[in-house]
Amino acid sequence: MAFLQSGDGEGPYYHGQGRQVIADVPPVVFCLIGALAAAHIARMLMPVAMAEAALKAWSFVPAHVASVAGLAWPAAAKALATFLTYVFVQTSWSNLGIDCLLVLAFGPVVARRYGWAGFLLLFALGAVSGAALYLAVAPHSALLLAGGDGAVGCIALSAIRMIGPGFETSERPPLAPFYAGRVLFFAIAWMAAVAALVGGLAVLPIAGGILAAMVFPPLFERARP
Repeated sequence: MAFLQSGDGEGPYYHGQGRQVIADVPPVVFCLIGALAAAHIARMLMPVAMAEAALKAWSFVPAHVASVAGLAWPAAAKALATFLTYVFVQTSWSNLGIDCLLVLAFGPVVARRYGWAGFLLLFALGAVSGAALYLAVAPHSALLLAGGDGAVGCIALSAIRMIGPGFETSERPPLAPFYAGRVLFFAIAWMAAVAALVGGLAVLPIAGGILAAMVFPPLFERARP
């Protein structure tokens, strides 16, 4: 990945003698990884019953959100908050590890281009898009959604759109179009892998994150000075 490369070059992704090391990763990337890990560790330290209750309370469940109109405002606000909170509820250490590694691999590219606020906003938009697609397709589903698939997928595919010819030397290489070969390959391969390993509704949050990576980065580009 970009931050592990070495060699001579210029541009925003090169430092010192043209070398990149892990210390060059923007702090916001480490902060996000730390938040994901801290949330999971905290839940794992809870008694089993409390941990299960937290899983159910903060995961995204379409059936709960679909009935938000009939809820009192505290319950309605909590249900709407799960559009984001489900990202921090991991179902296993392996899922947490995969999410953190993907954020570490692709996050620096996005964070350096859009800054810490833009990086976090794009991560949140990926999360919301993943949950929203799940809600749209299965509004009455009681199966909970947990983990960062949508948000991480959005960050990863956005980074892939940013990496291309001129990446090492240009201050702002153009985004690859959503129909570019490498972009489509990554999107299709990721969804196919999840469909084969997990199947069913598990593809929906990833598809939502991928859609977010198609739609929002061009808007971010227009907003940049």
